[in-house]
Amino acid sequence: MKRKELFDKFHIIQISDGRWRAFKDGKTLRYTSLSKLLDVVSVDQTSISSIWDEFIDYKKDFSRPGTIENYNRLYETFIKPSSIYEKPLTKISVHDIKCFFKECNKIQRLKKRYWSEIRGTVSQVFEYAREIDLVTDNPARGVKFPENVFLPETHLSAKKKHFLPEEKESVKKLALVYADQNQNPVYYGIILDFQLGLRVGELCALKWSDIEGNEIHIRREVIEDGKMMIDYVKTKSGFRMVPLNKNAQDLLQKIKELNKAKGYPTEKDSLVFYELNSSGVLTNGRPFSFDKALRRLQKKLKFDEIKSMHDIRRTYATELYYAGVGISQIRAWMGHASETQTFDYICYRDDPEDIKKLELIG
Repeated sequence: MKRKELFDKFHIIQISDGRWRAFKDGKTLRYTSLSKLLDVVSVDQTSISSIWDEFIDYKKDFSRPGTIENYNRLYETFIKPSSIYEKPLTKISVHDIKCFFKECNKIQRLKKRYWSEIRGTVSQVFEYAREIDLVTDNPARGVKFPENVFLPETHLSAKKKHFLPEEKESVKKLALVYADQNQNPVYYGIILDFQLGLRVGELCALKWSDIEGNEIHIRREVIEDGKMMIDYVKTKSGFRMVPLNKNAQDLLQKIKELNKAKGYPTEKDSLVFYELNSSGVLTNGRPFSFDKALRRLQKKLKFDEIKSMHDIRRTYATELYYAGVGISQIRAWMGHASETQTFDYICYRDDPEDIKKLELIG
């Protein structure tokens, strides 16, 4: 039963002496703790099932649409079929969460990162229940398992997480050719991102009005593969100013000229990247289009390992680091919440100084 339903059914109110009062089975109940009163009147029946919709409505005010979509996907795939779905929140223990992990692992072998998302979702439900005084504990917080119970993560080697200088130059050179041949600004956008290090969703959402002198203001992104553009970015730190060097400014001018030649909008508040969908309707650029174009370039160049637009961000961070730019400045330009996250993006060379830096950050 939802919290509002409990309040209505048992006429729960806070009385003048600060205690909480309810009526149940012809009796008047009074408790100093709302949580205790709710436990008594609901017979501990509040569950993830009964509180989920209320939790999602609450989260919509604080979370990105993509985050809400992810919560609902994990709920349908893992939480709903589980033994903790209908179990009263006050009765769920750490042992139950461990059993829940086993249930999830039967549905799909889990990597550690994916389990963290699932456990984190359950933990968020408990945190919400704590905020509204339904529970006092959060058994999902801090549940840990040894590394060997997870499916191993698949990572490229450090060398392959970014574009080596010769790879970068060959991609940029071919992208210029394809931009001219195909009259497609996406190829200019790939080169531009080597200069800016943006998330591809941020790149797709750029407007001409974002350019302010020798800087560009990052303040929105395209999500869900181009279906939605939102006026905020991944984190609070994502709102930032990124410097525009001469090469970046020249590329932006080429994109504007190409857009004008194709009849795309070029007014101050129009987007930098547009494309025609399958119905011939002009829409904003899509992240998929950039990754597809980048793959095409690498296949033409016969790269052994195909890299993504996100690897351009790693390349940007790595090049700044080895150019002597301070980590706090790189963090700001990358839009990261912490310097630790920025260090994770840097692909280290195999030398003693870098090993020392890695040890310092743990």
